[in-house]
Amino acid sequence: MRKLMISTAVVCATGLFAQEPEVELEEVIVSANRVEQEESEVARSTTVITRQEIEEGNYTTISEVLSDQAGVFVVGTNQNPGLVNTMFLRGAGSDQFVFMIDGVRITDPSGVSSSVDLMEISLANIERIEIMRGSHGVMYGSGAIGGVVNIITRQDGEEGFSATLLGTSGSFGVNTAEYGVNTHLAYNSTSGVYINIDAVTNLVRGMDATVDTVTVPGTYNVRDLDDYSRNEFQGKAGFKNEKWDLWWAYKLSEQTSD
Repeated sequence: MRKLMISTAVVCATGLFAQEPEVELEEVIVSANRVEQEESEVARSTTVITRQEIEEGNYTTISEVLSDQAGVFVVGTNQNPGLVNTMFLRGAGSDQFVFMIDGVRITDPSGVSSSVDLMEISLANIERIEIMRGSHGVMYGSGAIGGVVNIITRQDGEEGFSATLLGTSGSFGVNTAEYGVNTHLAYNSTSGVYINIDAVTNLVRGMDATVDTVTVPGTYNVRDLDDYSRNEFQGKAGFKNEKWDLWWAYKLSEQTSD
């Protein structure tokens, strides 16, 4: 059965609405336990996307995964590589919900708001994605009135060493090319110690980021032939048993686009 680690908050308020004398409403109580719950016990619209669903869906970016979910709209999905991907949840702005990785809130340090550029997050090392829609996210602060998205990375798995290598290549026009390499290394012991390492490289050559609208015959024009490159490295090491869940994680993402 699916588990959901995003907690819930219950908001109750009663009162009377009248045109004459003012009526004082009862105190609004917000409570939450912030512990793992069964998805069926969460009193809100929630979605849990498993690693199996991501793999079977043949997705290449996290924007594509989220765009397929109800109430989620991502600007920039399936458009030019390197374009900023901004998410909106049930109409709430990109800075009105909380985006987390393993329960730790993340933001784009290069921006002036708390929004996140989804192009900086790859599908590598993801165990599942949890989405909670609506105002129950207020337990994470006023910036979460639209909801919460929490990415859970891989932890313990099959015992021993394992490795996965995925390579892709293709062309989308004359003098164009795209290459991608995803590498995943993992070690898991019976004692509960685990190590995960992921490296992602994506190169695009000769892309026309704009469309040539010149239709006059003989008019001189030049293609954009833009390039885009992305390199990402992330590692996670930890120890997990029935009593303890300790981990350390590191991530480096570098993107260059014309």
